[in-house]
Amino acid sequence: MKSIWLVGLLLIVSGCSSDRPSGKSEYMLQWYPSSGTDYGDSVPGFDSLAMCRRAGSGKTIASYGGLAKVVDEGTGRASLPWENGPWFECMSQCRPYVEGSYLLVCEQVVEFRGLETISPR
Repeated sequence: MKSIWLVGLLLIVSGCSSDRPSGKSEYMLQWYPSSGTDYGDSVPGFDSLAMCRRAGSGKTIASYGGLAKVVDEGTGRASLPWENGPWFECMSQCRPYVEGSYLLVCEQVVEFRGLETISPR
């Protein structure tokens, strides 16, 4: 009798898996410290493009020392050196270019440069 309960409990627990649905894409943030660079921080695990973009914007603002240093208090406008400033990409459905490689091929890559790097909308 105990074995029947144990098997039933295992079936219930295995049916309540917390894995993500197979159709749901996960986004990864690739943040670059300045234009012209091809290296930077990778942060996986965002459920949506909006969440990834918000994280990239936050990282950009933090790299300048906070929002107070990004926005000109007199005009309320952003005042950063955009031509050489940081930029980032949000990527989804990525896989290694070659098995075992750190290079990735992604189905979707959305790039954010300039003012887009501090505007998480």
